Amino acid sequence: MPLPTEEIIHFENELSEDIKKFCTEYGLSKQEFQNGLINVGNLQGYLFECLHCGKHRLHVDSN
Repeated sequence: MPLPTEEIIHFENELSEDIKKFCTEYGLSKQEFQNGLINVGNLQGYLFECLHCGKHRLHVDSN
């Protein structure tokens, strides 16, 4: 299920490397990334949790 930014904001520290990677990949500032990561936006975020270690990872698709 796609995630709006407020759904992942409390994971921001844990997801910082993923967020930095996507900002670089899409040529966006962190603020532009956050603004686009909404259910009706150009970016769709998917939050995954590892079943072994419990770490969260973010995957993003764009249109």
